[in-house]
Amino acid sequence: DLLPAAAREADLVLMYAGAMGHVQRLDTAIRAAAAVGSAVHLVMVGTGVAGAELRSLTGELRASNVHFLGHRPAELMGDLTSAADLHLVSLADTPLLRVTMPSKILSVMASARPIVAMCAGDAARVVEAAQAGVSFVPGDVDGLADRLRSLLSMPEQLTAWGGAARSYYETEFARSLA
Repeated sequence: DLLPAAAREADLVLMYAGAMGHVQRLDTAIRAAAAVGSAVHLVMVGTGVAGAELRSLTGELRASNVHFLGHRPAELMGDLTSAADLHLVSLADTPLLRVTMPSKILSVMASARPIVAMCAGDAARVVEAAQAGVSFVPGDVDGLADRLRSLLSMPEQLTAWGGAARSYYETEFARSLA
């Protein structure tokens, strides 16, 4: 299987796939996952300069519901994306990053998966316009933890966001890529 056994048994799997640098503010997601507990598992796919710090923070928080999978080949990413219930897009709030559109937003939308956008600007606006998930201010640990707790009892919301994500992808992005 693509996911760790404990994550496969979780009520909700939140995945982050991408670079693990400081501008991604991934400590927020780790702190939120630790606060929520074992019903939610955070699966981190990728590597980067902040990787060791993030692993250390996970250990300090004793967050056994956070998993680091490391780098995965591109040909596995579609299956990995589909294995998660919800995807995280996270960027610090800076002028440059407000006009950045991470390519993962398109691939997650194409996979009909919902998004938690912990970012400001264009990326958050696309998620909101598509009704493909929810956006938060970067660094809002409590807001993310609260939303994850509420989504545990709202699987139909995840399904609706995923369908809206795919629909938006098809109408707004797929034609321009053809």
